[in-house]
Formats: sequence, C-alpha cells, structure tokens
Amino acid sequence: MKTKDIRIRDPFIYAENGKYYMYGTEKQEKLCFKVYESEDLENWSEGKTIFEKTEDFWAEKWYWAPELHKYCGKYYLFASFEGACTQILIGDAPDGEFTSYADPPTRTELKWQCIDGTLYVDKNGIPYIVVSHNEDVFHNEKWHISESSIEALRLTKDLKKSVGEPIPLLYGSEFEKSVSRRGNNNIWHVTEGPFMQRTEENLYMLWSGFNKDSNGAYNYFQAVAKSDNGEIDGNWIFQDELLYDNDGGHGMVFRDFGGNLKLVIHTPNSKAGEEHPLIFDIEEKDGKLLLKEE
Repeated sequence: MKTKDIRIRDPFIYAENGKYYMYGTEKQEKLCFKVYESEDLENWSEGKTIFEKTEDFWAEKWYWAPELHKYCGKYYLFASFEGACTQILIGDAPDGEFTSYADPPTRTELKWQCIDGTLYVDKNGIPYIVVSHNEDVFHNEKWHISESSIEALRLTKDLKKSVGEPIPLLYGSEFEKSVSRRGNNNIWHVTEGPFMQRTEENLYMLWSGFNKDSNGAYNYFQAVAKSDNGEIDGNWIFQDELLYDNDGGHGMVFRDFGGNLKLVIHTPNSKAGEEHPLIFDIEEKDGKLLLKEE
C-alpha cells in the first residue's frame, strides 16, 4: 500500500530497527487498532490488528488516536476511547499484541473528560500524560458552550496512577489564528492532538485547531508552541507560523533513519473517509519548528 492509500486520521509513526510503524484512527466495523509497517515511508504492509475489544474491556465506541511509546523497555499504546479518556495498553513489540495495562487515571481518579493522550518524560525521568481536556463553559436550554485546553498530568513511574493536580499548558482560544466552531446550538473551541518534541535546546508542543479559509469554511490546522524554560512547567508561547494550514493536522514528529526530522499529519480533515497521512521534512530554525525549505 502507498502512503496516500491508507485511510487513517491522527497518524503516528514509530521508528525502530530499520522499520517504520504507523498507527491511526480508522473507520471500521471492528473496535480495534492496527499497525502498518514500512521500510521507506512510502510502501506499507496491510494493516495488522494489534488490539481488539474483548468482552471485559469497558469501551464500547470511538477507538481513536493510538500512539506508540517505548518506556522502560516496554511498548505502550496511548489511545482514546469513547471520546472521554486515554487508556494505556501494553505490549512486547511495536507490532505485537497489546492488552489493557491500567485504569485511566483521568477516568477513575479525576472523572475528567479528555482525549488524545500522549506521553512526555521530562529531563529528570518523570513521566506525564498530556491530553486535550474538554470543559463546559456555559449551557442552558438553548446554548452549549465548551472550551478545550492542553493539560498535563504527572504519572507514577509505572504509569498506573496520577500524582497531584492537572497542569494547564495552553488554551487554543488564546491563539489569534484559532476560532470557535458553531453548529446547531453548540459553540466549541477545539484544541487537540498534543505531541511533545524535544530538541537539543527547546521543548515544543504540536497541537491542532480551526481557523477559517477565504470562503469562510472551517479549516483544520497544525500549530506549534514552545516552552519558555525548556520544560513542561514553563510558559507556552504560540509560534506565529503554522506548520500546515490547508485542512490537515493532528500531527507528530519523528526522525527517519537518516536522522532527518519529519512531520506526519492527516489530510483532508473535512471529508470523512478520504483522510490519509501526509509526511513532510521539517527543521528547527531560529527557535521555531518549520517546514524545511527545498
């Protein structure tokens, strides 16, 4: 399969031992996650199921945004379920069988609605889950207004429990290029898809939201923010330049086997069933993450 032929949203690519492994949100009858494998980022295997709902697994719908992270010698799949929380799954290999690891602390401890959880480990080895948190701002019989933010929650070393209170990192509504969406009697501001990228000197966060195109239609974008102290507890400063501004986003950054920095997003966002991965070369330049100039 070619990259453009894989129909997924929220693509995530993990590279190890000469192979690239890609995960994402798929529209399918079975509640499951798959992995696609490649050696060149262009030709991919058919999807292989690595996790499928069992009778005793709690989530009944919306299996979204799986991410593969290697931590302390094990492989962890961070994935969203029911549009309500991120569950951590565990496996022995990037393409192996994954099983439920622990009850999601955002669901069992905080009783907190969030999606798109990603793993971040700070310079001292402390793990965090970083999520898009959704919160009602106002509602009555006619209107429902909600806001979303990117927040971090410290985890225990074994990733099973939370430590302390959530840490708000940024609100997309404070970014001048981001707008609220309106539909029926709902108004909501989308701030989603966090991914943390460390370079030698800086810590960046990728996130996605919406603006409007020249025709007034909602347009999905890929944005970047940077911590002013190089750590998760810093002040997060929005980067003016968008990484992608043509109905695509929910991206992440990885290095290919040549050491090149790559961005993968899904596009288009607005046509269900046509979404596919799109991969770019990017670079760090003048304290910013930017598409690499040809």
